[in-house]
Amino acid sequence: MLPQLVDQGLPGGGEFLVCDLGDQRRAAQIVALLVYHGFLPMGGMGMLLPKIHKARCILPPAKVHVGRKTRRRAKGFRMTVDTAWAVVVANIQEHTFTHHKGDCWLSDELATVYEAVQQLPEAERRNVSFHSVEIWHCESGNLAAGEIGYTCGSCYSSCTGFCLKDEYPGAGSAQLGALGRWLARCGYQLWDLGMELDYKIALGGVMVSRKEWADRVRQTRSDAVARLRPPAEDAESDVFSLLGGLEGEGLVHEGGSSGSRAPVAQPVVPAPSADAKSNSTTREDKGGEPLSTPSKKSKKKANLVASGAAQECLGSCEPAEVLVTGAGSAVVNGRYRLQRGARKGGRAVYTHAECSRYKVQYSTQAEVWMIDDTRGSAPYKAEGSNDFPTVPVGRLWAIYQGGLAPPPSLEASSGLCTNDGKHGDGSSSSMAL
Repeated sequence: MLPQLVDQGLPGGGEFLVCDLGDQRRAAQIVALLVYHGFLPMGGMGMLLPKIHKARCILPPAKVHVGRKTRRRAKGFRMTVDTAWAVVVANIQEHTFTHHKGDCWLSDELATVYEAVQQLPEAERRNVSFHSVEIWHCESGNLAAGEIGYTCGSCYSSCTGFCLKDEYPGAGSAQLGALGRWLARCGYQLWDLGMELDYKIALGGVMVSRKEWADRVRQTRSDAVARLRPPAEDAESDVFSLLGGLEGEGLVHEGGSSGSRAPVAQPVVPAPSADAKSNSTTREDKGGEPLSTPSKKSKKKANLVASGAAQECLGSCEPAEVLVTGAGSAVVNGRYRLQRGARKGGRAVYTHAECSRYKVQYSTQAEVWMIDDTRGSAPYKAEGSNDFPTVPVGRLWAIYQGGLAPPPSLEASSGLCTNDGKHGDGSSSSMAL
């Protein structure tokens, strides 16, 4: 009957069913069954009120939009999963309501039924699990935002949540952005946001019909690959790092326009050579010394010299800092600084400025340049020949060990050389944004 109700709609065009919450085990079985078929298991008046929306707001987690303002405000927060269920429930009941304070549909009885779903045998649980997501303020240790949600296969549904926006401005937006990024890293293909609200559309959510929603549920509910695991106690849980800092794919200005990639570093043209000065005109500066203004011909010659020197530098010198942008696994995006004295396979090592566990380095075993999580896998590697002696600036990168699409770009954000900036012809050059 439930599939038929989902496909054809409820009698009279309604959206809610009604069920007793009295028998906890039976109620947990019903909740799992309802979730499996696409219902949102809400409550009210001491009853279970399953809702099947006429239209649903959904979003692929990998495409969540995160504004620059949200990224800035994300500093100083960390995210956990399934560590404070009771505290999240209590905060939702206190701070989230429909008409007046205390008017919250998430009752103690319903929250207990949600928890009871976890205790069901697998056949009755139907691949359904309930979770709490927490955002903590690092300095005070207080819970700043959180939500209760559930998974079914590779679909995650946000059930209800809260944020203390007066005490911790931006915590709610940071929680949603971080959750979207984390869902993508955990292999989820679909994020169910429920009814339409402006902030959900701003995240990138789109409205779909009940029929399309049912189709999506049936496509994802048996997927056993996705698993909502807790972030590790380091950069994985750091919200700012999880959102990619102030760089990376998905950067959206608060006005709604997409951010652009960081500009590619360009060589600074050195002063013209002595040969060029012979065709120059002069004027006197304040100190009385002549300043050379090269002719068009000498400028062209100087530019060619600088261009060749810069290209030679990229083959023999090591930039002091590189910038990784655009990775689907957003935590790897950011600035990487040359780690003085560290070498792998005779090549330089670059360490993430915000999280030292991520490095751009050469693997002597695989014989590839890679972006490496030193506590896990290496999500990306440089394509093509990997005998390049220095960090592969401007090269194409590919997904390697579990990285998310798209692969990143890597550019030099500083061209200071480790060999005193000197090239084979005795000239010097630098790279600048």
